[in-house]
Amino acid sequence: MEWQAQWIWIAGEEPPRNAHLCVRRDFQVASGLAQATLAITADSRYVLYLNGERLGRGPVRSFPFHQRYDVYEVGARLRPGRNVLAVLVRHFGESTFQYILGRGGLLAQLDLTYADGHREVVATDHHWRVCQNRGYAADAPRLCVQQDFEEQFDARVNPQDWTTIDYDDRHWPEAVEIGPAETGPWRDLSPRDIPFLTEDPVVPVHVLRARAVRPPALAAAVDYRVTLMPGIKDSNHHRADGLLATILHVDRPQSVTIRQHWGLNFPVRLDGEDIDVRRGDVAIPLDAGDHLLLIDVTGFHHLKQCIVVVDGDDPAALSFRALPGLPAELPWATAGPFGEDTAARKAVWNCRTPEALRSHSRWFQSIPKLYYTHQPVAATTMFQREVPSASLHIAKAELLCALSDDVTTIFPASKGADTELLIDFGRELVGFLDFEIEAPAGAVLDFNLFEAIEDGRIHYTGGLNNALRYVAREGWQRYTAIGRRGFRYALLTVRNPQGPVRIRRLTCLLNTYPFAERGAFRCSDPLLNQIWEISRYTTRMCAEDTFVDCPAYEQTFWVGDARNEALIAYTGYGDLLLARRCWLLAAESLARSPLVESQVPSGWQDILTAWSLLWTLAGEEFYRYSGDIDFVRRIYPAMRQQAENIRDMLNADGLLEIEAWNMLDWAPMDTPRTGVVTHQNAWLVEALRRTARLAEIIGETEDVRRYREMAEALKAAINEHLWSEERQAYIDCIHADGTPSSVISQQTNTVVYLCDVATPERRPLIERYLKEAPEGWVRIGSPFAMFFTFEALAKQGDFEGILEITRQRWGGMLDKGATTCWETFPGFDPRWWTRSHCHAWSAAPTYFLSTYQLGVQPLEPGFRRALIAPIPAGLAWARGRFPTPQGEISVAWQRDRDKFELTVELPKDAAALIRLPDLVPAGATVDVAGAGPAAWKPSGWEVEAEAGASISVRARW
Repeated sequence: MEWQAQWIWIAGEEPPRNAHLCVRRDFQVASGLAQATLAITADSRYVLYLNGERLGRGPVRSFPFHQRYDVYEVGARLRPGRNVLAVLVRHFGESTFQYILGRGGLLAQLDLTYADGHREVVATDHHWRVCQNRGYAADAPRLCVQQDFEEQFDARVNPQDWTTIDYDDRHWPEAVEIGPAETGPWRDLSPRDIPFLTEDPVVPVHVLRARAVRPPALAAAVDYRVTLMPGIKDSNHHRADGLLATILHVDRPQSVTIRQHWGLNFPVRLDGEDIDVRRGDVAIPLDAGDHLLLIDVTGFHHLKQCIVVVDGDDPAALSFRALPGLPAELPWATAGPFGEDTAARKAVWNCRTPEALRSHSRWFQSIPKLYYTHQPVAATTMFQREVPSASLHIAKAELLCALSDDVTTIFPASKGADTELLIDFGRELVGFLDFEIEAPAGAVLDFNLFEAIEDGRIHYTGGLNNALRYVAREGWQRYTAIGRRGFRYALLTVRNPQGPVRIRRLTCLLNTYPFAERGAFRCSDPLLNQIWEISRYTTRMCAEDTFVDCPAYEQTFWVGDARNEALIAYTGYGDLLLARRCWLLAAESLARSPLVESQVPSGWQDILTAWSLLWTLAGEEFYRYSGDIDFVRRIYPAMRQQAENIRDMLNADGLLEIEAWNMLDWAPMDTPRTGVVTHQNAWLVEALRRTARLAEIIGETEDVRRYREMAEALKAAINEHLWSEERQAYIDCIHADGTPSSVISQQTNTVVYLCDVATPERRPLIERYLKEAPEGWVRIGSPFAMFFTFEALAKQGDFEGILEITRQRWGGMLDKGATTCWETFPGFDPRWWTRSHCHAWSAAPTYFLSTYQLGVQPLEPGFRRALIAPIPAGLAWARGRFPTPQGEISVAWQRDRDKFELTVELPKDAAALIRLPDLVPAGATVDVAGAGPAAWKPSGWEVEAEAGASISVRARW
């Protein structure tokens, strides 16, 4: 790309918090246009329009030192004469788990080529017009530490029709040029390496409930970082040191309740008395007057945000007010940081009245208006109360569940109440809300989105403000959200209407990676068929510009999660581009960390050791499934870099000892931040072997020798130092002080077995523990760890055991109405069935059923030669397609008491070794059509098939 464009922004703060910038440029197009290519990127995100039509969103997540841009072919959308490019740029102003803070900026270049060879360029520079879009509330709360901000939009303030040709932007200021393409934080620009995501409209299926409600009296979301830790804008753990303070003013005596919404249950005091905010039903009687509310936010936190909800019988008589001596218009303040002055902290914390704070005024600072809001939508909707005495009038509510020209009409509720609708979209979704309404100016539509209703209780995902507010202008209007949200259910509350609100359209634009459904699986067990489907669908919901853990809570590319997700995607969809991007993107984190980081690119710079090592496994597996030798050449230097960095982390005993996050499972394993952790030493053995394997492929012979020797030495060290003779198992760790762990876990021993670390005499002992752990052991806690159990059971040959667990654990999810796989098994949180109701680290059954019951695996990289080895495991039949780079391999088999029949269709460039299951005895009669004769081998009956063959095998005995 030959960039002529300049990065541009608006005058003012370089990284403004939660800013939305409208950018426009009109230009002329002559006749005879042959091609028009637009390249565009932004910091942080953009929505692109051409002549009023929305074209796309981007860019994909990237490290700023390897910034990505998108390319659009727009010739067919341009018209002779005047055209206009319009871009809404969102700048977060803070890091998230998908974005590393840079500064606000837009870079765009339209290259026009005419039939006569003439070329013109329309590129961002100071001639472009810019305007802050104040329709978006900049003071909105963060969704969570992983994501950006709650979307709150006021259509009355938005410059109407600003994306269209006819809009007059002459009153807008000119843009400020920042510099050329390779400037500031943005380096090494390269084009997007995956397709654009889908935007398929999905309508609701049912309106479950309608009721009249009122919001709580008061709510506030306060970001205390700006005063307690100014300048901190990343997502790392930082220690806050201080108190949050306000006055709760009561006009008339009443009882109130105080809650924290998705906070960390900070200690709270009202008038010097401790308040248990975990119990929001505790009524606190208050006299008229000012009451001092203090919240102790001291501690290490990712997100420095506190959300407080106050309610009472007389809501209009309650308000937040400023502390004495501070600006009256700023009701929130912090006290601190106190540092070593514990006496001052104690004195402030023990104050009982606002007046008592005057002697401690030097500790207090008002929080600027940008950093707090009294309109946190998620909290407001979650804690709104039903008004049973109010009446509702809703006409044709069922039309919300259809795409039609008819409308649902919501009339104002009586007694000043709001109207709440509980809407079911029928399945887990991820995407952008899109709706068309007619409304009076000022009518408010509040959406609170969530994943599940458990035993009649709404399960709002913990730690997530998954909400959107739309304030209407007068008349008909359409809005497409700019925030991508995961959910199944929508709680829609219509507030303040001065007349009827009509809804013509309500959809979710399903926004995922555009997988083709190339894989297929069916078998004689209908339950397993359902499980295969929801597992594959889960993977789609967790695939965007990278694999992500979950569509609702985090939308984060966790590298270790993605290793399993990629295997599922290979088998269920056959796509390789997304995984290729993931492994190369993860490798870029080595530019700033010694091991591949746990989630990238992220404002939380973190190493989760097992995830770093799973990245190595994933890179080797990608080559196995793709045959992409160019990928090996690109990824191998990073693998070698990580392996060499690890060499320096081996202790005197030859074991990996690293200070990092060393977890593996949501379970009480003993995996401290420091010391020697057994499971990651075992993973390292396998990672070194895989590194050596790729080194061999590209001819790095010295590396092959070095890493194989490292692997063998580490294996010996594990068996010498981490085996408990007394417990006859591998311990979880050795603590930093040299103390062996007393904890034995199923997870640790499974990984040791899976990575071929156990000695021959110990392997049979470990095999006994894979499915059933002895009393006192830590057991498998999540479907993620169960993936490794399944791999170990497959290694052992216990395929019926895999299916037994699948039916029990995943069947249990289906029994509860799941449409996607859960993050945790029941029991992780006793209050709820699970945490995230859609989490692709849990989608193992698609991979294992296709790989073993359908029976297709790569024998040579890229499936130039495949292994077809179906394992019935008690099933009567199975059929399906396995996607490969060479095309789909179709397999169908059925068995009876004395026969087994198999048909295979191979793509033209894929040969195969067909191996019949061990239920076919050596003395069977085996007839083959379409391939060579069957031969009995120590592994059973085998048939060699040429590429492109159609094979039929019939065995009788």
